[in-house]
Amino acid sequence: MPQTKPLARWTLAAALGLALHAGLVGAAPPQASVAKEPSVDQLKRLYLDCEHAAAQGVLPLSEAMRCSRTFEQLKARAFDGDYTRLHAWWQSTVRVGARDADQRTAVAPAAKP
Repeated sequence: MPQTKPLARWTLAAALGLALHAGLVGAAPPQASVAKEPSVDQLKRLYLDCEHAAAQGVLPLSEAMRCSRTFEQLKARAFDGDYTRLHAWWQSTVRVGARDADQRTAVAPAAKP
């Protein structure tokens, strides 16, 4: 299977999810929202969780829709709608995470035989 960029893994499913969501939302009567919006930090964590899940395999449609909404909220609220800024943040986060994982592996005690 060819390698794909993590951000592109669920793009098609997310686009489909948005299209379906837009159709469903348009038909529903407006309702007052009682749920509290997640903070930007919570959105970042949710987004990274989505990226991790997408890296493991294909997401179910409901999960892809949730991830798509998370992506759009994060992009709008944390990065002023700028995909390039969101992508730069994601890249730096992934690099730091990989570096931290490498450091944990390097200092982990050797397993006893």
